[in-house]
Amino acid sequence: MLPKIDTPIFTFTQPSTGKDIRFRPFVVKEEKILMLANDGGEPADMVQAAQQVVQNCCVDDIDVKEFTLFDLQHLFIKIKGKSTGEIQSYNLGCGKCGEKVGYDLNLDDLQVSGLDEDVESFIKVTEDVGIQLKWPTAELVLVGQDDSTIVAMCIDHVIDGEEVLDIKQETVDDVIEFIESLPLNVYTKITEYFRKMPRIEHTLEFTCPKCSEENYVVISGYEHFFG
Repeated sequence: MLPKIDTPIFTFTQPSTGKDIRFRPFVVKEEKILMLANDGGEPADMVQAAQQVVQNCCVDDIDVKEFTLFDLQHLFIKIKGKSTGEIQSYNLGCGKCGEKVGYDLNLDDLQVSGLDEDVESFIKVTEDVGIQLKWPTAELVLVGQDDSTIVAMCIDHVIDGEEVLDIKQETVDDVIEFIESLPLNVYTKITEYFRKMPRIEHTLEFTCPKCSEENYVVISGYEHFFG
């Protein structure tokens, strides 16, 4: 019988909940999943691959489909760092002269930004009616729903006077109809909530050795962390 290879276990604190989640580094089978998605270059495929890798690597019994997009991305980066090394190298081009410049980024430096922003998740519609919102899951973003459907799926509950209405008891079509009947100023507050969703974003700063131009490159999305 062939030996079983033990892998180290690490702990990640989920940004949105503060919950500790245990994970292992990815192995050859997960590397293949990432390579296929990276070769395709489609953002949706990258999110799906990251989701599969995170699910495989989590030791605890959790469903990553319920993770917010920023939770999933942060944990994926942590897993990648423990799997292939915390230092990721980039070959960046100067925005002025095009000179190629090497840049090493420590993945441990990447954090979720926007968690401390003052974001109103309870939207008051009238004196008696209000909407409690929640962040969209990675799964919801992955399937490419239209804006109205995403908003509908991100309503946690609705307050109507003294009554708390469980949105799960309503059909998606009924919730969309409710959303589309909202005053424009209320819908603007809802879109502002999503605009301020926490995210992983990092600025790479470097001085071009050829022309001395100061360069700033913002990285976000999965495509910057697959390589």
